[in-house]
Amino acid sequence: MKGVLATESKKYAEMEKLLEMEEKQCKKIQPPTFVVQPSISIDGNCQTLGFCTTSCLKPTFVWKKLVEGGAKKKIVNSDRIQIVWEFLTRETRKVFWLGLKIKEPTIEDVGQYICTVRNKSGKLYATFNVDVPLFTEKPQNRKVMPDGKAPHFPRQPVTRKYYDESLELECFVDANPTPQVKWYHDNNLVNTDAGAYRCAIVNPHGKANANFTVELAGFSLPIFVEKPHISSRNDVDVRVMVMEFRAKSILEPTFMWQKLVGGGAEEIIAGSDRIKAVKKLEAGNVYYSALEINEPTGDKDAGQYICTVENESGTLTATFTPMFELPEGHPLFTRQPQLLQQTTSGGERAICLDVGYSAGINTQVTWISPKSEKMKESSRIKFKTNDEGSGNFTVQLELTKYTVKDSGTYTCLIKNDAGEIRFEQTLNIWGPLDDDANDGEN
Repeated sequence: MKGVLATESKKYAEMEKLLEMEEKQCKKIQPPTFVVQPSISIDGNCQTLGFCTTSCLKPTFVWKKLVEGGAKKKIVNSDRIQIVWEFLTRETRKVFWLGLKIKEPTIEDVGQYICTVRNKSGKLYATFNVDVPLFTEKPQNRKVMPDGKAPHFPRQPVTRKYYDESLELECFVDANPTPQVKWYHDNNLVNTDAGAYRCAIVNPHGKANANFTVELAGFSLPIFVEKPHISSRNDVDVRVMVMEFRAKSILEPTFMWQKLVGGGAEEIIAGSDRIKAVKKLEAGNVYYSALEINEPTGDKDAGQYICTVENESGTLTATFTPMFELPEGHPLFTRQPQLLQQTTSGGERAICLDVGYSAGINTQVTWISPKSEKMKESSRIKFKTNDEGSGNFTVQLELTKYTVKDSGTYTCLIKNDAGEIRFEQTLNIWGPLDDDANDGEN
């Protein structure tokens, strides 16, 4: 036991020395924030309460347990209970893992635990609700469990706020068999909005809790304006899969794309000739983010993709799971779209965007202008559709009396219940500006 303690002391001393060097370079101090939300895991006869926080300076932290009368009892190390922490280095920020390990828990360990984390700029509270674990029974009285896995969270829970002011609390759980899921608000069934939320997930092998804190006042997390979706397009004989969304953020956010790999770990996606991350600032503090993959295949690109949007108030997570076996009726391009110059039946010169596709029933075709607006037919703009039979179609956008003002990127969006595809065509028109052209029709 002395050897173990000596090893732990040496590890903490080395981390403290590293932190002293790092803190000298810290210019702007931010209050601690969650990187991984509080959760409880069970490993054998040990129950671990843990979470990750980011802080420029090493924070101080105190563990307490609520006792009768609402008082808080400070927790100290003992033979059964151990306070642990670890410094996890990151390129852009410092991350600390803080934990409380309870060995061979008993009924006396049931209750609410709070870890208060402080630095010079602010503080953070992590709360946990510990219930009676299944393994408190004596070995001879324990039931023989079939093969399976107790619930645990491979990734941090996520809080999302959408443009319609609705909130979504999401947690990812790994368990076998399928667990029972119950949501609590301040230890009661969910029936209010702001406050502390808990998702309790139970199966015969154990239990896991995900904790959320929702504060509606001054809520400035990034929010979805356009929900995450997957589309495809053709760029000069190259098929491109696009995972995209739009998010609104008053504070300038960062975007990080990752892909889940074996064991639940996340691998940061690096830019390459085949994979490209796109970020564009649009009007009204709206950001467009996309991951584009050229010529995707199931062998290379199957799996779950995650884009984490983060500002100083919190994070927003967009998840994507590409399907390489398309469902029946999913729209598909039947040939390379074309840009044509032709003469109308009335003898007018026209530019025509021509697209061939196949699709199931109830398919809608939408044309989007360079101003990102849904286009409507007018005296200058005509939409044409030709049913070629066997589920094959040709659609055209015909533009007459065109001027330099009509230059830009046009989008053809083809969508039904099975999925969607889109094609983008950039139109460059040279010549003098025509002030008599009716811009309202474009």
